[in-house]
Amino acid sequence: MIIVILINNFYLSFKLTGLALFYKDTYILLMTFATIFVLSWFVYLLNGYYYVPFKQIRDMLGRLKKQQYIYYSNKPKGEFGKTLKEIENLSLALLAKDKKLKRQQKELFKLAYSDHLTGLPNREAILDIVNDKTISGKKLLILSISLNKTDIIFALKGHTAFDKVILEAKERIEYYLPSSAIVGRLGNNQFCVLLPLSAEIDFNIIKDTCRSLQGLLNQPYVIEEEYYYLSSNIGISTKQHGIAPSVSELIHLADLAVLEKKEEVAPNLYLFHPFLLDERKKYHSLEVALRKAIESNKFQAAYQPIVSLESKSVSLETLARWKHQGQWISPVTFIPIIEQLDLMEKMTLQIAEHAARDWKSWKKQLPDLSHFSVNISPSLLKKGKGEELIQSLAAVFSKYQVLPHEVCLEITENILLEDSTDQFIHHCREMGFLLAVDDFGTGYSSMSYLAKYAFDVLKIDRSLIMKIETEDKQQEVAISIVNLAKKLNLHVIAEGVETKAQLSILERMGVNAVQGYYFSKPQLFNEWDITSFDEKRKYLIR
Repeated sequence: MIIVILINNFYLSFKLTGLALFYKDTYILLMTFATIFVLSWFVYLLNGYYYVPFKQIRDMLGRLKKQQYIYYSNKPKGEFGKTLKEIENLSLALLAKDKKLKRQQKELFKLAYSDHLTGLPNREAILDIVNDKTISGKKLLILSISLNKTDIIFALKGHTAFDKVILEAKERIEYYLPSSAIVGRLGNNQFCVLLPLSAEIDFNIIKDTCRSLQGLLNQPYVIEEEYYYLSSNIGISTKQHGIAPSVSELIHLADLAVLEKKEEVAPNLYLFHPFLLDERKKYHSLEVALRKAIESNKFQAAYQPIVSLESKSVSLETLARWKHQGQWISPVTFIPIIEQLDLMEKMTLQIAEHAARDWKSWKKQLPDLSHFSVNISPSLLKKGKGEELIQSLAAVFSKYQVLPHEVCLEITENILLEDSTDQFIHHCREMGFLLAVDDFGTGYSSMSYLAKYAFDVLKIDRSLIMKIETEDKQQEVAISIVNLAKKLNLHVIAEGVETKAQLSILERMGVNAVQGYYFSKPQLFNEWDITSFDEKRKYLIR
């Protein structure tokens, strides 16, 4: 704008001077000089009070954008000068605020991405580090290190001693591993190590390295002149052959290797195997499906006959069966999950209700039927739920008019040592239910418990029956159990009978009844083959 004014000024002055010289008029010449003077002074004022201040303001804004300090020693007077001074002060305040924000950001980053005790990277920081291009393309060895027994130190010596142990463990890990290793702390007593590898992965070298590291970590920790010994578990996973697509999953898989404690390549040293992840996914899927099955009463009752060798009487063992996605799932698979989900009581009651509902129909098909049995999970008695369970079972059986002596409750041998068993058995006796010891011969309970609780039935576990034809020692053990049971007036049942030879041996021993695939596998009520079962019973030796 100033340039345009100057050009116009000179153009006008040139025209007026030309006219004055042409007409030789002194007045016009004087007017020309006066005009030049006035316009020059106006341009001077305009430049000083308009162009220069605004140029300075634009310069200040540019400096503010670059986060630079702003100061002008020669500021114009008046309002523009005051404005420049305010901008100067504003720049100082903004720079101070910016420094404070940067300091706070640094502190927040440290809190978010590092462990406050050890200063090591946490899980998020490790993931950021390994996403760096210099590391992400390399083979990686992932170690998940868990220190055991640190809770004892915390309980005995407190938080300060615990922190001291963690710091010393960190120093030992960093001391042993090469400088290229990235060490992080993932949890209370858990460390993670990422080691980029240049050569092919040699699991023998990895195993030796981990064993040496464990030896160092297991050395005593001195706290207040006392020695404390810890142990450690190390899970191993590697990034190779596309086993895991990301470092986050690799860390998870190393954790999973320790959690599942499978593929143990050395004591307390666990190598991740892809099937562990498959198992975990399958477990989660079954867990969800089992919860839905309990809610919608999808469990079914299967029945296996128990055949007397002394009379024509028959009893039935009720077993839980579950069909998922068109396939029968083994109880060995779903029972442990049910127990972990704390759903065993609900499932037991559902199976008992199925049995009670089918009872009248069963007695029509098998006139010699004496009773049916229901298995009681040890987990329920250990949790002290025995009395509550008995009350619920009694209500179910009463609903379907099943008499107490028509029901036998089976508990396993190993539960006899539990204090809660006393009350459970007492309530069973009060209500008139029959009682059986199941899987006898596999536990470590005292024989005196058999006499103490006055059971009605003793069931010899199938593991003792399997080799009874070929191993004399197995026969001797079985004979001893049968003789003991006879002296205690117990009805003896042999489980797992599959051949006629086994049946013959057990009959000579004096066993009262047998159960197993020789007569029938467990079947649903509507699938029961009464004709086939009767044919098998015809050939009983007695």
